[in-house]
Amino acid sequence: MLKIFSVLDNYLGIFEKWLLILFTLTLTLIMSSQVLLRYFFSEPLFWAEEVSLQILIALSFVGVSYLAHVGQLVRVDIVLSLIKGKNNVFLSRGLHIVALFISLTLSYVGTQWLSRPEVGTDISATTSIPLWYNYALLVFSFYSLSFHLFYKAVAPIVLETESC
Repeated sequence: MLKIFSVLDNYLGIFEKWLLILFTLTLTLIMSSQVLLRYFFSEPLFWAEEVSLQILIALSFVGVSYLAHVGQLVRVDIVLSLIKGKNNVFLSRGLHIVALFISLTLSYVGTQWLSRPEVGTDISATTSIPLWYNYALLVFSFYSLSFHLFYKAVAPIVLETESC
């Protein structure tokens, strides 16, 4: 069972990495063309700022989930550095479990919010694209973060009991 979670966690991480690369390239292309068109041709793209903002927000949320996957989230670890041995491992797992509950709560609230009818009809002012696409990506990133945190909290415990 752990191997399935490990494979899913790795594939989800790979998917997030490619999604981050795609978002970064798209954001770079949009903003570069916006600068070129605005300052050299005096013909700015009327939708560039809004789309760039939505991409940047999605990039941030997916990036947090990916950082949880690779274990590079920003944290204050002064307490963890003072505690050595098994207590450090237990405290780290406890922090993963607390973060998991917070992420699951945000996932649930986001799903409830996304299913509201007024959110489904929200449309972008400049592009007339339904905004629930972007909102759904944010909720997906919370679920993805929850999966990564669940794997980080449970996998080491299972690995230690299997090796005995």
